[in-house]
Amino acid sequence: MGWEREWDAPHLEKLSDTEYSFANYNDARGRLADYRLLSDKVKKLLDVMPKAYRPAFYEMVAYPAMASYQMNRKFLMAQLNHELLKQNDVAGANWAARESKLAFDSIQALNDCYNSLLDGKWNYMMELAPGWCAKYQNMPDVTFTEGVVAQEVDINPLPNEDVLQGCAVLDLADYKSKTESATHSLQLLEGLGYDWRCIQLGEATQPVVDPRAKDAPRFEYELGKIDADSVEVTVYTLPFFPIYEGRSTRFGVSVDLSEVAIGENLPKEYSPEWKTQVLQNGAVFKAVFPIDLMKEKHTLALICGDPGMIVQRVVVDWGGLKKTYVGPRSYGK
Repeated sequence: MGWEREWDAPHLEKLSDTEYSFANYNDARGRLADYRLLSDKVKKLLDVMPKAYRPAFYEMVAYPAMASYQMNRKFLMAQLNHELLKQNDVAGANWAARESKLAFDSIQALNDCYNSLLDGKWNYMMELAPGWCAKYQNMPDVTFTEGVVAQEVDINPLPNEDVLQGCAVLDLADYKSKTESATHSLQLLEGLGYDWRCIQLGEATQPVVDPRAKDAPRFEYELGKIDADSVEVTVYTLPFFPIYEGRSTRFGVSVDLSEVAIGENLPKEYSPEWKTQVLQNGAVFKAVFPIDLMKEKHTLALICGDPGMIVQRVVVDWGGLKKTYVGPRSYGK
């Protein structure tokens, strides 16, 4: 959440705003709502749990959930403070600044509770002292304007904000067809990825195939009518290294049997590219494909290359996609 990049460049070694959007697709709003729900649930469980079980539950479940919510609240409210000031909403900005500071204080209180449980059994296992180089534990900069009464801002998810126009997010479970072979198996993975479902293009121990081959194993998805002569497809994969020297991380993407675009991710460890992928738990591949406007339906294929690649989100844009951190959510059908 601190968005800093140690050692990369001086301007990246300080806390900065995130790329989550308060304006588009409930990106930041949904994240905060999800964390708040999780935090509230564990707090209710903690309150009704037999007293003897509470320390262990707090250490293993409640503290991570509740402190994560406050860490997100700390940074996203600071970001909202900056955004509202640019919009000349000083009263709202003051409220956001106050909320960020309350979250910072809440993290300290949660840490103090953790370290005092069972007469200090886990004292100092969770500590907010300055890290070696990371700064996420610090309070981000906020601006509070004196003389202006703080006014609460509605940060709940907005109705209809998740509606997509001029773009689509694939429901990876809703594939039109799955083409396997005697040597390659494809599968849907539940409980993994941004939307809790991914597809795996072959097993890592299976032989490499040419993703440009017509008979290469693939998932195919149906797209509806597209009112544009081209689309940009963004594929978010899990960020893998090749499993051994001589292998790569290739996979293929094609729309309506067009020329296959090859995705490949070969970051050097500790490079800025690698750090970006670690932060967002994903690697991004983009490709543009022509569209026949006379067709009522279109087909998108995700094709096996180096087996084992895992796709977690696919966004198709024909002119309407708004900016978010890792694209709109897929809620399935």
